[in-house]
Formats: sequence, structure tokens, C-alpha cells
Amino acid sequence: MKKTGLYLTAIFGAVALYFFSRGNAVKSLKVYFSSLSLGSTKGFKIPDVLAKFRIVNPTNTPLSVRAIAGDIFVNGKQIASFSQVENLEIPANQEIIYSVTIKPDNVGLIMTIISFLNKKQKIKIDYTGTVNSSGIVIPISDTVYQN
Repeated sequence: MKKTGLYLTAIFGAVALYFFSRGNAVKSLKVYFSSLSLGSTKGFKIPDVLAKFRIVNPTNTPLSVRAIAGDIFVNGKQIASFSQVENLEIPANQEIIYSVTIKPDNVGLIMTIISFLNKKQKIKIDYTGTVNSSGIVIPISDTVYQN
């Protein structure tokens, strides 16, 4: 009976250590809002707007991102809120660029296209949102400037 208790304690300890190290690995995950761009168009279709994220996994453990959600502002005006739910695997010690197609509202889309076409001023793009990785929610707030 004592051996069974010892084995159960060892198994419980190993499982607890696994989840503790996994949680610390997820906290090391780095997600950066990289850019906003217009996608390709065919014919007279309205172009897609792509939000690009740079996701860096500095750990020796492969990690998964389950969802990215947030709000995007161009020159202080909100153009879109989005939620992308897709399981994405990030290999150990690597970084990836992940593109999310967003659907801005009509006014936001017009403002975005005008901002991209009018390259005389810098475009300030703010992103505020969250990333869900292995059940842990990581808040993100980034600002990028595009010419």
C-alpha cells in the first residue's frame, strides 16, 4: 500500500511540474503587432485588410496560440474589432509571421484605404487586444507607424 501512495505522489508531482513549466513557457511567448496592409484584389472587389503579427517562441517547448482578438485604430479612429479563433502551433525557439484578415466597418475601410493611398503623412496604427495560448490570456498593446 505504501508503494502505491509513493507512485501516486510521484505521478502527481510529475504532472504538476509539467503544467507549471508549460505555464512559464506560455508566459515567455512574445506577440507583436507588426503591420496593417491591403490584400490583393481581383477585379473591382474591395481589398481585404490584413493585420500581421510576429509571434516569437523563445522557449524549448512548442506552444500553441488558440485565439487572437482585439481592436485596431488608425490615426486614433477605430477601424475594426476582430477575433480570430484558430489553433496555431509555434515551434520551439522560432518565430512566425501570422496574418489575420480583418473586416473593418465601411467608414473604417474608407479611412484605411485613404490613409494608405495618401502617403504624405505617417500612419499611426494602434492595436489593443489579447492572445490566448494554452488557456492563458496574454494582453497586448502595440503601436506601429507606417509610411
